[in-house]
Amino acid sequence: MHVTKFLTKGDIWPTIARLSRKAKKAKVVTAYLGWIINEQNRFRLKEGDTLIVALSPSNAKDGLINPAVLREFLALGVKVYALASLHAKVYLFDDSVVVGSNNASRASMTTNLVEAAIFTNEPNVVAEAETFIDDLCKKARLVDEDYIKECLAVYSPPVSAITFKAEAPARMWMLSTYDGEPVVGVEQKIKEQGAQEAEKIIGQEPTRRIRAIKLYTGSALVTKVREFDPVILVHKSGDKVVLRQPAFFVHYKRVADSNVVFVYLLGSKTPTEKKWSEVSQILLSEKIIDEDEPQGLAKIITSRAKASLLMDLFIT
Repeated sequence: MHVTKFLTKGDIWPTIARLSRKAKKAKVVTAYLGWIINEQNRFRLKEGDTLIVALSPSNAKDGLINPAVLREFLALGVKVYALASLHAKVYLFDDSVVVGSNNASRASMTTNLVEAAIFTNEPNVVAEAETFIDDLCKKARLVDEDYIKECLAVYSPPVSAITFKAEAPARMWMLSTYDGEPVVGVEQKIKEQGAQEAEKIIGQEPTRRIRAIKLYTGSALVTKVREFDPVILVHKSGDKVVLRQPAFFVHYKRVADSNVVFVYLLGSKTPTEKKWSEVSQILLSEKIIDEDEPQGLAKIITSRAKASLLMDLFIT
């Protein structure tokens, strides 16, 4: 049965991700590309698949495309091509294709950009889309490690998302953490690899540091977080419990064959802290928390008023 559907923003990325997971053949054209944090929206490419992007030193310098992401696809055996003038967005998986306005970027997935696309499995359209992609490959440059290094040398990540605006954010997390969570063996290696990847995302931030937090795949934050969501850590060390000023979610790294996930937050080197005992009653009265219990929190705040109140706690 042949189907053609109009997709709006809430449907586009889940559709692309779902198609990619079962595809034997994938050919993706997206002008701009960044780290895709949310697992629900993460499309899969494998050895032999094709990816065409607008990689160039100039576009990397402007933060429009992240060369470190392309390096990961190269490591999987994906054929990556660069065409600096590219503006098309075409996602072909087996006998289906999605064509629309959406880049594979944080902005497309997490901001209020208005996006739209068409899905179809009509054979003539899919064949024409594949011919279009194959013709682009002939015009484009095949990307190798040398070109990745050249573009990484000038890459400047977008920074507007990692600073608070005067207006409170629409989304904020509260997350419980603890001293003494063991990280050993292969977990330590993966943790360090993820930290290096996070540094490539955010570039040089001399007044901030990246913190790695060990979580598990069932955590609400792991499954629902968006890139650069602010996160308040509720940290327990012995009998002491403090809230730490918001840091920003920038990356995650899963340990293979395990339910362990490391998440990476960009925050102040010396974050302001507030004692739980001093603020818990405020949080209860404003219905930000349900009980005076700092353990086990992985809570999303979607009220600007509540997020504003949380931010105000750290203004001294």
